[in-house]
Amino acid sequence: MVEEPPAANPDLGDILAHCELFTSLTHLDCEMIASGCELRTIADGALLFAEGDGGDEMYVLVDGALEVLKQTGSEEVILQRIDDTGAHLGEMALLQTGEQTHRASVRSLGDSRVLVVPKTVFLQAMELSPAIEEQMRVVHHRQNRQLSLVEGSVMYRALALFDQEHGWSREEHFEPGQVIVAEGDPPSAVYVVRSGTVKRSRVEDGEEVILSMLHEGQTFGGLAVLEDRPHSAAAIAESAVELVIFDREKFLQATAAVPELHEYLGAVKRVYAMSGGLVTVFDGEFRGRPAMVTVVRLTDGREVIVNHVIDRAIYSAALEIPPDVECEEFIYRDVRRRILRILTVLDGELMRVHAEGPWQELSRVHALLLERAPIDLEALQQFSDTGDLLEPSPAQLAKGPQAILCECFGLTRLAIESAVVHGAATLEDLARDTGATTICGACTASIASLIESTGQVVRLSQEIEVAPDVRSFRFIPCAESAPDGEIGPEPLRQALAGQHVVVSAEIDGTWVQRPYTITSPPQCTDWREITVKREDHGFLSNWLFGQPRDPHLKLSHPKGDFWIDPDLKQTVVCLVAGIGMTPALAIARSIAEAQSDQTLHIDYSARTEVDFAYRTELDELAATHDNISVTYRATGGRQHLDLAAVQAIHARLPGARYLLCGPQGYMDAAQKMLHEVGVRPQRIQLEVFTSVGHAPLEITPPPSTVQSLPLIVTLGLCALYLLQNVFDWGLPFMAALQESDGYKIITGSLLIALIGYQWYLPYLRLTGDLAAQTASQRHSYVGVLAPMLLYLHSISLGVAYTIVLSLLFVLNTMVGAVGGLAMRNPGRRQRMQRILLMVHVPASCLLTVVALIHMVYALAYK
Repeated sequence: MVEEPPAANPDLGDILAHCELFTSLTHLDCEMIASGCELRTIADGALLFAEGDGGDEMYVLVDGALEVLKQTGSEEVILQRIDDTGAHLGEMALLQTGEQTHRASVRSLGDSRVLVVPKTVFLQAMELSPAIEEQMRVVHHRQNRQLSLVEGSVMYRALALFDQEHGWSREEHFEPGQVIVAEGDPPSAVYVVRSGTVKRSRVEDGEEVILSMLHEGQTFGGLAVLEDRPHSAAAIAESAVELVIFDREKFLQATAAVPELHEYLGAVKRVYAMSGGLVTVFDGEFRGRPAMVTVVRLTDGREVIVNHVIDRAIYSAALEIPPDVECEEFIYRDVRRRILRILTVLDGELMRVHAEGPWQELSRVHALLLERAPIDLEALQQFSDTGDLLEPSPAQLAKGPQAILCECFGLTRLAIESAVVHGAATLEDLARDTGATTICGACTASIASLIESTGQVVRLSQEIEVAPDVRSFRFIPCAESAPDGEIGPEPLRQALAGQHVVVSAEIDGTWVQRPYTITSPPQCTDWREITVKREDHGFLSNWLFGQPRDPHLKLSHPKGDFWIDPDLKQTVVCLVAGIGMTPALAIARSIAEAQSDQTLHIDYSARTEVDFAYRTELDELAATHDNISVTYRATGGRQHLDLAAVQAIHARLPGARYLLCGPQGYMDAAQKMLHEVGVRPQRIQLEVFTSVGHAPLEITPPPSTVQSLPLIVTLGLCALYLLQNVFDWGLPFMAALQESDGYKIITGSLLIALIGYQWYLPYLRLTGDLAAQTASQRHSYVGVLAPMLLYLHSISLGVAYTIVLSLLFVLNTMVGAVGGLAMRNPGRRQRMQRILLMVHVPASCLLTVVALIHMVYALAYK
């Protein structure tokens, strides 16, 4: 191993000569100053100095790397990485009078060496060259601006947290009058004012209207990027301006990665929504919490100061109230829901509004404050009692798709449902996409119930045979029962081509659920179609093919990320097999219905020619639409999808998006071939396909020979036990052993323990514990021990009541074992299990009682 030689001692005078503070000194002066300095090594991760420490020396980097960081709450913000020889740090602490502390910390990245310049030596250098002090003033101004931004701007601090890992921000300088962004420009970046003043304005009736002046630490462009809309106002440099700029894509990644930034932008969005347009936003505090502060100037010249706390549902807005004027306060408080609402009124006019917690009419009350609308005393007294100041608006009272769910943003039920269909699966998704729930929070419960809804009650209206063992089922919505009567049928929600629904069916008192792809036109809200292949072991598919009259059914709302939007004009290739063709059918119907020119190619594999579902319709679609093509492969005739076919598709349709759906083996092979011909992974989307409609958790498909082993062994041992009693095959030594009282007590205790353990499974099922699924298998295996333990305890069935006990034990064990009997038809298997369970459970109860009586009797008389 070759050892690295120790680092050579550098020329310290030369190091100082490279430092920007000492460029005005001669080389001889630098060498003289260096003679009074010390060379110091800083270990990896060690602090050179900490924020808040006092300072009586400065430092010049000799070699290695350092980082400047500042603590903001629980986060560290990296302000700068320093690795240039001659870079200087800590000098500002030397110029201040009185006790001076460092405003940031410096940490070593790897082992680093610095030249330590004591305060006395530094003052000596300043005497040699007065230009050093002026240079320090310039450096101080630059550093102080960055520290002030981190301390005072929430958004800059949050962006800095993200940027320290990626280094994606850039700085730009703008001269006075230079346009930074024009009104109507597309959103391309987010801007933070580092220094100078930026004017926000727009043109109205041919004249410029100045909206606001932005200063150090303020930002603009964030909401335009977040909402993907053009800039609503121009941004022009009023003075010389320096900006920190984050490009659009980097900013969007930062909002997803930094919680502090996400909270901040949510507060900005709330402010804009309630103010009805562009306002000037400041970072501030309200009662010790970070807040967005806005100033709204009224037509009479008065100002309303509005505070939105960033991380809490707290809002406060107030007009200036003269100190000698007495106002009346109306308060509503709900301690359980943590709600506090305060209205301050002067002569029937709102002067102050304070709200903590959700309040559905907050945006309307905010408007009353700004409009200075009069409020009558009756409404204020009602507010004190109920917490509501205003009568419900017509939009709130509306029903159906146009009903207003989020009053603050004016969002209808239809708007929320559309966001859900397009992938908003949680409240957080909806808040990000629409703003719902982010202002007062009063709509949270109703929107959450809309997301979590299990779907609509439907009626089966039509069955269509489309291929052997393949049918389409069409459903229409129907009325639902409610405590105060019936709710009329509502239209089904619109879907996206390729999405699925969950079908819920009530079978023998139990609701069974399975997902199926929607094959009806996506925009159709009057009826919904699914296409189902009957599977040998498919519990729900078998039930659907032979369902009773008027079954109880529900359909979930459309779900899933496996969908295509015809408006995107994206070339799509569907590689599908078997019943996995349903997403391809839905996409083809969607393109035809929308009269889109989107290119679609379907490569459809099935076992035989007669197994191609909807072949006639697919042929008609291909014949009438030049942009739709279909290839059929009868795999029974050796027409498999192979590498050459995939290569040909890729060559004909380069850049296509591939959707794969079918059995797992088919999709694995297709995906591998796509990778081999050069299709990028991000262009391949898989819909995991399984034979739909497996039996419910407590009802399994017919077991294999290995799974049937406990059944065979248990029945066999029970039969042997009965036969040895009939034909007197008992072993003499066992009979002699069983005469021992101690032996009988041990084996009897084991039998009682076994009976007790077997009650564990019923307990889990009664309590709804998910562990019942795995306990069921253990229940079967432990049952094998029953006839063996009984034989060890007594080779004879006994006499009088003991013969009843022994026979009950053996026969109940056999009934329990037969409960796992393999039957091919799932419906018959379920009925058989129910009948056996009706015998097994009462017999087990009787057996337990008789066994306990026998135990007490045996112990009492021995």
